[in-house]
Amino acid sequence: MKNNPFFKEYNQPFNTIPFDEFETGDFLPAIHEAIKISNSKIQNICSLSENASFDNTILELETSHEDLQRIVGIYWHLFGANSEGEFKKLAQEISPIISSHTNDYMLNENLFKRIENVYNNRLTMNYDEHDLKLIDD
Repeated sequence: MKNNPFFKEYNQPFNTIPFDEFETGDFLPAIHEAIKISNSKIQNICSLSENASFDNTILELETSHEDLQRIVGIYWHLFGANSEGEFKKLAQEISPIISSHTNDYMLNENLFKRIENVYNNRLTMNYDEHDLKLIDD
């Protein structure tokens, strides 16, 4: 993955994304790698022995997909600008992969129990309004 442009520092002004560096062949390997990273983070959440909390469950889950969201976001921006040919074909592959990944973690019983625990105890903790909004969503 080190040669894949999705997993390198961009060093662009204002942290902009160098859209011209991405080719259609970069997306699927990067998405698969980002899903592995996300799954690993979710597995870490589920295997924690400590009680579920906002920080170790909700926040960790919220940030577990950052690489995947970035890669897919770049794809959809480029798809909007180049919605023909290879980009169009790639959409038919990417969408089911993302849906499958989302289903896997949304239906993860251990993860659900941890989230439910945080949700059920939210009013007894000193969460601020932003944390409560994230918990409720």
